[in-house]
Amino acid sequence: MTLSTLNNCLRRIALTLTLATGAWLVGASFGAQKASAQGFYSNVQDIDVIIDTSQGFTPTPIAVEDPTNRSGAALYPSDLQDLLDISEVIRHDLDFTPLCSLIYIDSLYMTHMGLTEMDAKAWQRLGANYYVTLSAKLTPETVSVRYRAFYAPTDSERASGEFEVDRKFYRALAHRISDDIVEKLFTEKGIFQTRICYIVKKGSAKNLFVADYDGASPTQVLSNGSINLSPAFTPDGKELLFTSFVDGNPKIYSFGLKTGKTKLIAGFPGLNSAPTVSPDGDRIACVLTKDGNAEIYLLDRRGRIIRRLTRTRAIESAPSFSKDGQEIVFSSDRSGSPQIYIMDTEGLNVRRVTFQGRYNDSPVWSPKGDVILFVSRTKSGRFDICTISPTGQNFRILTNTGANENPHFSPDGNSIVFSSTRLGVKEIFTMDRFGRKQSRLTRTAGRGDAKGASNPTWGPYRE
Repeated sequence: MTLSTLNNCLRRIALTLTLATGAWLVGASFGAQKASAQGFYSNVQDIDVIIDTSQGFTPTPIAVEDPTNRSGAALYPSDLQDLLDISEVIRHDLDFTPLCSLIYIDSLYMTHMGLTEMDAKAWQRLGANYYVTLSAKLTPETVSVRYRAFYAPTDSERASGEFEVDRKFYRALAHRISDDIVEKLFTEKGIFQTRICYIVKKGSAKNLFVADYDGASPTQVLSNGSINLSPAFTPDGKELLFTSFVDGNPKIYSFGLKTGKTKLIAGFPGLNSAPTVSPDGDRIACVLTKDGNAEIYLLDRRGRIIRRLTRTRAIESAPSFSKDGQEIVFSSDRSGSPQIYIMDTEGLNVRRVTFQGRYNDSPVWSPKGDVILFVSRTKSGRFDICTISPTGQNFRILTNTGANENPHFSPDGNSIVFSSTRLGVKEIFTMDRFGRKQSRLTRTAGRGDAKGASNPTWGPYRE
């Protein structure tokens, strides 16, 4: 490979990592120069697709009442606020999932109807299919909440449960109730106790943060004074794999969320990046340039190479396992610009998925196995979050403002976390799988020395 070809190769790796990790490769060891994606692929054709957020999906209307006190004693104002916070967290949880749409109490309606409290008929008239009642018992140390979910048309109980926790963990209790409601009413496992990981830029460093799925309780878990990118949870949720420049060249490390220990996974010559773990937790797919070109490799959990999966002169990047772990979706510019491809874990049976548009990158396979999430440069010149089926059908755009990158699914495949510049500085946002309910998750800009958030990933279910 000539020097000019090598520099061009590294420049394209940097461009790919801009979308895959949100950061440019820097340093003399790579000789990569900063470039804009639009400039580098200035001659490619963009795609123009109408956004469709309906998908023929109708969420179930549901209401959540404020808790009643069954403690047998008067409560302090702070106690009452805790109870109101519990019901508000449950409302937010249920409104977050595309399975539900929240129905609120209408005080004008209650006044007009002469009601002092809501009943099944009143909730049904407001449009609710289900309504949830809560009763709470508080002690100085604990809080216990019993919920009952009723089907409004027949006023019949369809789900119930009771949970008790230490008073300071009332948000966790609310999330457990929401998970229980979703599982019993909709036969899907709830994601409200899951966590997300993302990168916060502070000065020249990029640090790993972990927060609840709704952005609450953000905690910095790793700060090594370096650039850390591309976090990925292991399937058991105990570790994070990530790429770090802490030793100079980008290498892949793992971080124990309970142990706090960091260990090297892949430190081959050149670039080690974009780690992702198979659903069974036994294998790692990643990008290595140890042989001079960006290729996808399969490693065991100790970082030993099982096999090289791609062998082209193109830039291969962003691997993601299928639901059964037997296939890998990835991006490659073997056709002249980045497109989405699928291969099996032997590196065989390669097929191209995207043909609409000339810039499609950063693919992630849905946990449901039905769609692939990715970034595409649309007609406006903007980077948007899109989905497509593994067969290449049903191409849809989910965003329409700002530069949107780094998409990942929730473990149930019903929600998406991503980064966006729609409000100026890059922050983390969420939406449902149809592009609805888009909302901001982080507010890092302007807080201390933070300068934005990026590279989000969603953790597994927590038992």
